[in-house]
Amino acid sequence: MEPIRTLLIEDNKQQQETMQVLLQTFYPEIDLQGMADGVHSGYQLIKRTNPELVFMDIEILEGNAFHILEKLQVENALNFKIIFTTAFRETDYMTKAIDYAALSYLPKPIDRADLAKAVAKATKEVSYLRQFSPTYQAQLLADLNQLFDWIKKVQTPDKIGVRFNNKTHFLPINDILYLQSDGQITYFFTLKNGRFIGNKILKKYSDILEKDHGFLKIHNRYLVNPLHVLHVNHDTKTITLNGEITLPVASRRTNQLKLINQPTIKANPPSSSLLTSFFDQLKRLFR
Repeated sequence: MEPIRTLLIEDNKQQQETMQVLLQTFYPEIDLQGMADGVHSGYQLIKRTNPELVFMDIEILEGNAFHILEKLQVENALNFKIIFTTAFRETDYMTKAIDYAALSYLPKPIDRADLAKAVAKATKEVSYLRQFSPTYQAQLLADLNQLFDWIKKVQTPDKIGVRFNNKTHFLPINDILYLQSDGQITYFFTLKNGRFIGNKILKKYSDILEKDHGFLKIHNRYLVNPLHVLHVNHDTKTITLNGEITLPVASRRTNQLKLINQPTIKANPPSSSLLTSFFDQLKRLFR
């Protein structure tokens, strides 16, 4: 496979140099063709080089990465794999929205192991892009449209992106019955739309769905949506969901049965200070 035409858009000089050294030293599959530090220079570099992979810091000079992407979206020029890099914590709104949209990001400072996984994943996706460019472009546009929508509304998403084999399905969260772990992949079982496969381990999804939507981890293999629990059998340690689906509850998870019996299960509302932080971020993003 020919090296991947790659760009780096990062406004921190030290971090830019660190990434440059890492990519050029340890990843022969990466052909780093240029670097930029702002919206204008990043946009011009992408237009000039036609990259296949772009590492993009979210907060850059003159704005943010989404200002570049929206311009390219209008021009129908989004045809490359994106890996966001961000100093935001995983609890922050921006990284949460990226997670929900099934897009990739690397938290800063960049961890070598995380970078290796990201490059390996990007290599597979670029290989697919080279063969099926229009299909990949359409999927990327759909993913970004959903991401932009969530960011602008400043709300917890009511759908989650489930990605497998370079295709993303956005599943309504209220339609999900339960998730089942199968090694490195996760199965999503829904009430109306059947089964879907996600390319992440169960924990990656449970980190989102437990906190934001009250999903319950009843077993190391199962995460259930309490909205669809019909009844609980304390004697057999099982629960039954809509569709007469019965799942086991692990002995060490029996405390979750008490939670299921509560009238309602809601995620804790964000604090006023956190909401203020979200709005401050969005003002910077779309000013």
